[in-house]
Amino acid sequence: MPEPGRWRMSAHRYANGDLHNLGVRRYVEAHGVKAPIVEVDVVKVPDDSPAATHWGWMRPTDTQPVMIYPHEVLFRVCFPYGVEAEVAAGKGRVVRLAVTEIKEDVDA
Repeated sequence: MPEPGRWRMSAHRYANGDLHNLGVRRYVEAHGVKAPIVEVDVVKVPDDSPAATHWGWMRPTDTQPVMIYPHEVLFRVCFPYGVEAEVAAGKGRVVRLAVTEIKEDVDA
């Protein structure tokens, strides 16, 4: 059973190192991006944590974050009335995430 607040996902690794389109592998593939698909470790961290690399959204019924972006402006454009309005309406909450690529162990 996975740890609460920790998920394993897939993502595109862009040339600049940014990790985008996080989710199940099929979701990542559906974007049609030529960047490599990598496995990532996603951990919920406090809002002010220096380890935070991404912003995500969790609805009350979600078991893992969605709409995960490495830049706040990209995250915020998902909410036409502003993320604050969605939070105030009880539709979900913003979560800060530490996302790291899982490197394959070449010695294994």
